[in-house]
Amino acid sequence: MARRASVSAPISEALVEKGSEAVVVTLVHNQGAMISEDTSNKVIDRFSQSSAVMTGLVQRPSFPPNLAERLISVVSEAIRQKISELPDLPAAIADQLIS
Repeated sequence: MARRASVSAPISEALVEKGSEAVVVTLVHNQGAMISEDTSNKVIDRFSQSSAVMTGLVQRPSFPPNLAERLISVVSEAIRQKISELPDLPAAIADQLIS
């Protein structure tokens, strides 16, 4: 369904809520898919750790600009978490990178 030439907003929402990462990657890269702002928020909620999904989402011509700030904060938090988990990184350097 995510590959169809035209995907309605309700179908997109259902795919985002129930679909796998691979399904959502296909959906967000499909220029014929209608993805509402609410559904875009759900994409960020479920798949913020997936660079393939996030890349497809932000490259959509209809990506709502007000979601950019939210996306940056979600991605930034994920990066902060990864930095804090590095085993051999001194705490002072980790703090500098995070800030």
